[in-house]
Amino acid sequence: MTDSLVPFLKRFKANLKTNCSEAMQMSVDAMRDHAKTDHVYQDRTGTLTKSMYSKVETDATGVHGIVGNSSEVALWQHEGTGLYGPKGQPFVVVPTEQKALMWEMPGTGEKIFSKKVINPGVKPDPFLARAVHQKKQLFFSAMGGAIRKAAKQSIGKK
Repeated sequence: MTDSLVPFLKRFKANLKTNCSEAMQMSVDAMRDHAKTDHVYQDRTGTLTKSMYSKVETDATGVHGIVGNSSEVALWQHEGTGLYGPKGQPFVVVPTEQKALMWEMPGTGEKIFSKKVINPGVKPDPFLARAVHQKKQLFFSAMGGAIRKAAKQSIGKK
């Protein structure tokens, strides 16, 4: 009995790693794609949305799925800033190179000048956390299927 169990466990371990990696990749890709479409923030340039990524890493401890965003502003959008951020206070914006700040009003194009602006901050939009939560059942189902498939492959069934 032990003689046949050891080869089975070796096959099962190898099949499990392959199948779980594939299931993990499918899951994190679905989470990434969901985060790209289910967000509140305004992505004026498209950079924040395009900066979302998913990847799978495998090491001695197991298979790890990662969904993230490489944009510098992603954390601010996700967690909030100012009144909505960890400090709970608005922040003051002042010019660093000129005597005044200047911007154009959307729609009218009117130029506005000011020596300072008090910015209340950005409300949090936990788009990545929401995507993971929305796709967790898909993840559990995919992993269950990967385990069943590895067991069947290991005993020679398709």
